[in-house]
Amino acid sequence: MLINDLHEVPQDVPEPDMYDSSIKLVQDLMPAAHNVVPPRKDSWALGNDRPRITRQIHHRVVIDFTGKPLKAFKSSKQLMQVVSDAFTGDQHLFCAYLFDSHLIPANQQSYERNGPTYCDISPQNILINQNGHGILNDFDLVKPQAVLGHRRIHERYGTWQFMSSLLLEKHHSIHMIQDDMESFIYVMLYFGLRYLEHNSRICVSDLLARIFDDKGPNQDGFAIGGMMKIGLFTSRTFLGTDFKFSAEPFQAWWEWAFYAVRQWIKHSDPPSKRPLSELELSLLGPQPEPKRVAETDLLIYDHSKMAEAFFKCVTILEWPTDERPPVDAGFKRR
Repeated sequence: MLINDLHEVPQDVPEPDMYDSSIKLVQDLMPAAHNVVPPRKDSWALGNDRPRITRQIHHRVVIDFTGKPLKAFKSSKQLMQVVSDAFTGDQHLFCAYLFDSHLIPANQQSYERNGPTYCDISPQNILINQNGHGILNDFDLVKPQAVLGHRRIHERYGTWQFMSSLLLEKHHSIHMIQDDMESFIYVMLYFGLRYLEHNSRICVSDLLARIFDDKGPNQDGFAIGGMMKIGLFTSRTFLGTDFKFSAEPFQAWWEWAFYAVRQWIKHSDPPSKRPLSELELSLLGPQPEPKRVAETDLLIYDHSKMAEAFFKCVTILEWPTDERPPVDAGFKRR
């Protein structure tokens, strides 16, 4: 039995409602009591006259389900299966909502039905059930796009290590579905580097810290990061050009993910609108217009191509039968 305590601001969609209407769980959802207590008006109550304090409502959700943490996976194939289930939503486990005669994936259904994004794709929110498949859990940070567009800076959502590169770099950015998809890729990369066989010669703990813990203050004092992730995808920083995972299907998926994120980063970097001066033109010569991929042709424009990549790698490609069990190399040198 899973008990989830959460606090939400009044204008948000309560998590119990997300389970009841947006995502139809196969597991039974026990009734969740809604007890809204008005804020205290006493002089000692913090936040009465402070606009930075956000008033919240307390909810308690109880679900008839207990799962194992993602780190309990037994093989590279199961890791991909579990994360794929969390991304696409397995029809027998998590998503049983019928929409135009098609089962809509969990994360995709959440977006297409209500227009929200999950906002916190991270290992602690992906569980393994008793059948070895994955469940995407904990919907308390799911926010509609309209709400995300009016969030203040200190209310930015997500787990730092798995937030998208552009959200970390540009702290004013609005959370989009592409940010969630990029977060799924970071979950796969983190667990692949930490637990699976690969040919990197860099100490794994150093590698993880450089890629995922990159953080520093900007001129306004807000924490920013993402530059190491951007470097990873634009110039293969840290991993190098010859890096590969030992399990070929896992490596094939990673190569697809690498190009998908690199494509998205380049597409999201707008060309300069400033015309070149005569001196600059004399030095540079005529410059052709950079070719930009049409937005609808991007690999992570929507969920479809990523879902297809997961499906092909999990069900079609041949996985190794003699790989060693996952080993936590996060604090050991290879």
